[in-house]
Amino acid sequence: MRKKIYFRADGNTDIGFGHVIRSLALADMLKDHFECIFVTRFVNKYIIEEIKKSCSSYIKLKEEQNKHFDEFLSLINKEDIVVLDNYFFTTDYQKQIKSIECKLICIDDIHDKHYVADLVINHGPGLTENQFSVEHNTKLCLGLDYALLRKPFLNVVQRKRTEVKKCLVCIGGADKHNITSKILNLLERIVNIETVDVIIGSSFLFKTALENSINCSKKEVNLYTGLSSNEMLDRMQLADFGIFPASSISLEAISVGLPFMVGYYVENQEELYNNLTKVYKVFGLDNLLDIDRLSIDDFDISHKFSTINSSMNLKKVFKKL
Repeated sequence: MRKKIYFRADGNTDIGFGHVIRSLALADMLKDHFECIFVTRFVNKYIIEEIKKSCSSYIKLKEEQNKHFDEFLSLINKEDIVVLDNYFFTTDYQKQIKSIECKLICIDDIHDKHYVADLVINHGPGLTENQFSVEHNTKLCLGLDYALLRKPFLNVVQRKRTEVKKCLVCIGGADKHNITSKILNLLERIVNIETVDVIIGSSFLFKTALENSINCSKKEVNLYTGLSSNEMLDRMQLADFGIFPASSISLEAISVGLPFMVGYYVENQEELYNNLTKVYKVFGLDNLLDIDRLSIDDFDISHKFSTINSSMNLKKVFKKL
């Protein structure tokens, strides 16, 4: 009988779907060796379809903030593996899970707490172990070698890009600030860009306004909704460069070798943004909430990235747990 891994992550239009997507990316790497079970407070058609690709089943918890913690603890048993991915899982909650004698993995963004987990994964580039507060026996998996990439983005054959005519824009599933439309308006003023592919999620809140902007555009603008990971890879392969937030999609772009501009719009993206722009010299757009104030005359996107591959590293780590 295979050992169980419970993946505990939430996603909706308010908090975004990044925690869900990267947890499922990890589940996809491990599903052939473990029974992967996804546990979440929020489900919709999109999330359920994504879960089915990587996990054998899912469990929906109560949505109330004060009830889901204990409900999850009642599900897990000794010998299980637990993966936590969210900011509200405190050190004390980690200790409660460890007291059940589970193996515990935490996926981290902002290393703002002490970890008692057996393993902490933070795939942001430029991080060092001394930035983390952990137990002496906690293993750290840091950097692009441990990137939580969806399966199609592993071992991508990169193509050489020589033009800057086709732009790919993807800000995230909900984009509750309608940054997508602001970027499209900005690109309208850039003469050398001929085609813009815009990707939104099924929960995008401003589709009608965006479609109106597209209809008024002088460029060829193609709108795509709710793409699969394979379809997203296809769009990246065809693009000359992209505009993305400092999130998992930036790491997917690196794996494809797609030059891109990067910005941030929430606090937890700032560290990755700073490392991408300062350490890796990615073209930075600063706060994307203010992007409509910019006037960009030159797209300096000549920097190319090497393929990153996390699959073998993380499989080996989990087999030892």
